[in-house]
Amino acid sequence: MSIRIVDLSVALESFPSEYHDTLVTYWDHHDGARRLARDWKINPADLPHPNQAGAYEDVTALTHAGTHIDAPWHFGPKTDGQPAKTVDRMPLEWCLGDGVVLDFSQSKKDGEYIEVRDVEVELERISYRLKAGDIVLIWTGAGRHWGAPDYGARGSGLTAEVVFWFFHKGVRVLTTDAYTLDIPVPRMVEKFKAGDKEAFFPVHRAGRKVEYTHAEKVVNLQSLPASGFKVALFPVKVRAGSGAWTRAVAIFDDALKREQLRCVDLSVPLENFAAEYHQTSISYWDHYDFARRSAKGQGTNPADFPEPYVGGALELVAASTHAGTHVVAPWHFTPVGRRGAAMTIDQVPLEWCYGPGVVLDFTSKPNGSYISAGDLQEESSRIGHTLAPGDIAMLHTGAGDHWGAPDYVDRGAGLTADALRWLVERGVRAVTTDAADLDIPMRDRVQRFRNGEKQALFPIAEAARELEFIYAAKVVNLRQLPPAGFRVALFPVKVRRASSSWTRAVAIVNG
Repeated sequence: MSIRIVDLSVALESFPSEYHDTLVTYWDHHDGARRLARDWKINPADLPHPNQAGAYEDVTALTHAGTHIDAPWHFGPKTDGQPAKTVDRMPLEWCLGDGVVLDFSQSKKDGEYIEVRDVEVELERISYRLKAGDIVLIWTGAGRHWGAPDYGARGSGLTAEVVFWFFHKGVRVLTTDAYTLDIPVPRMVEKFKAGDKEAFFPVHRAGRKVEYTHAEKVVNLQSLPASGFKVALFPVKVRAGSGAWTRAVAIFDDALKREQLRCVDLSVPLENFAAEYHQTSISYWDHYDFARRSAKGQGTNPADFPEPYVGGALELVAASTHAGTHVVAPWHFTPVGRRGAAMTIDQVPLEWCYGPGVVLDFTSKPNGSYISAGDLQEESSRIGHTLAPGDIAMLHTGAGDHWGAPDYVDRGAGLTADALRWLVERGVRAVTTDAADLDIPMRDRVQRFRNGEKQALFPIAEAARELEFIYAAKVVNLRQLPPAGFRVALFPVKVRRASSSWTRAVAIVNG
């Protein structure tokens, strides 16, 4: 099995080179111990490793920060007269397609328009014929300026006519390495103030007429050929969001060359008042709200917008990196692993986050019970699958059926340390569970700890000090999958130096 993944994403980080700040607050292993002591009334000095527990981060960011995909709802409340889709209602099949890189990095200057004829010439140059479902990656050259203070003023942009032209060719998703698929915001504002209303976000406003979407800050395009690969842009499942962060990647995998592929959503949403330990706060700004906010920042009058007081909807999210469906990196468990400094989520090889999925059914196990290495062997034998290097082992405990219930966090069975070692010894680098944690529920572990079983508190974390692996929690809907014969994508949002990050877990199956 030969798989190669190319990262096309910028990091979600504090004080980036874009107009809206993101704040990442880091809680190290000592902080994690004190937090655990507060929440569970445990003396941190009594922990298996005194005064050390899992590291965490809290992130406050707009859903349009970093590499992200816009949903039709961002553009306006309606698309072609129909209610516009939010990001959690967008078909995931839109977000997986054959990639086509169109290079305007040399032919177009910053602030210039890319016209239909420019696109036709570039397609002729690379000898490519567009088809329905393609994802077109616009390379303006702006991406190489990420991190510089003038990044937002870099790059060329499409006209609305180009969006319509692509749409009529069957292309629903476009990307750019610039801040926006329009020409740079300062240039648009300048034109708008000079009386040219139609120059104000024409590409975004095109989404009010045709149902398409786009991803922004999709970089590293110089690492790709013009075609011959898949692009995945699966957005984090933000409840009723106008957009969401994505780990944009190019996938080179012969298994995805089939004509018909179907995506199965395996994720729970980031949402207010979720039934989990880590609470999320989402503030929603509708089209009227953000029209006023952006006008204030740009020194314009929202009454003069092409559609008065209608701007792009946005959300401000404050959430733990361990909220919702998320991937946990080795750094969460310990600062030092078997090979030195433990990997943070932005350092985890993306090949670990993608591969053949294998569903192991333990729904008959009682809540709070353990899954042993023997259990794994028996279940593998039952389904007729021998685990191989690169497989993603997916534990089906039945907890996922109870997402949203107040006792969700107390549901599910958990792996023993020996069972985890058994998986890793067979080349498994990624494990998922539909429960809140790979261990048994926290309530049961704390009770065992209080009864004198000190090592029962963090058996997976203890094993992780000597193993290299990742795991994803709250990966649900496993009843919709066969035991094997499909691909799983768990690409985590690229939060800089984080112990964990959100993912849109997706199974890719034959259509």
